[in-house]
Amino acid sequence: MNSIFNDKLHKLRRERAFKNWQNFSYLKKISSERIFERLYEINRKFEFGLELGSHYGELGLLLKNHNKINYLLQTDLVFNYCKKSKDNTFQSLQLDFNKMPFKINKFDVVLSTFVIHWIEELPVLLKTLKKIMKPDSLLLINFFGGKTLSELQKQLINHEIKYLGGSSPRVMPFIDIKSAGKLIQNAGFKIPIIDSEKINISHKSLLSLFKDLRGMGQTNCMSSVSRPLRKDTISTLENSMIKKNKITTTFELITITAWS
Repeated sequence: MNSIFNDKLHKLRRERAFKNWQNFSYLKKISSERIFERLYEINRKFEFGLELGSHYGELGLLLKNHNKINYLLQTDLVFNYCKKSKDNTFQSLQLDFNKMPFKINKFDVVLSTFVIHWIEELPVLLKTLKKIMKPDSLLLINFFGGKTLSELQKQLINHEIKYLGGSSPRVMPFIDIKSAGKLIQNAGFKIPIIDSEKINISHKSLLSLFKDLRGMGQTNCMSSVSRPLRKDTISTLENSMIKKNKITTTFELITITAWS
């Protein structure tokens, strides 16, 4: 079975994004703030937590000195991010999320921001997380949902159908909120609360948007690679999307709270 995502390419692009990450981390910071806010709505303290996708330690910095989680193990796919997040806050471990090395019933809270939409075998990951969590433990995660970059995707499809007679996948497939709910329940989690927030971001041009996506390490890493967009195509797309001298794109943030 062919993979949807090219994991090696995704890791490479995240490695390239490391040096200038702080210039492009605004969506990671927003998603971390949402998890932090949700966590503090829960009247409970946690002993041992796991974070998937620490990046620079944005979530850890919010949690530091707040006495909500006694010990948090930050993990990331890329070593440099692990080193950076460790320098900032809690201990950190480089980890392939498809290969969890932890014992069962280990964590009483699992957190994740800005990374799960890249996990192809998400049903497997969720079932694994359920196993390594203690009974009655908290799962609190968020990720990009199905309405992310919908404006760009719509214009790309329309353009390619009109000029090429068919479209190719240029925006990665994101999970919609209904599918997310089914995945959580199928993994055995209880009392799921799932909500969606649309974050609208404006850019002066498509190239500016593409630059930000590269800086986030969030560009298309699907195995079925399409040819790069031509300059005239970018210009046509930009003209169809620009309003009041700016291009506004949607990033849908799906947040899930559930219990093991």
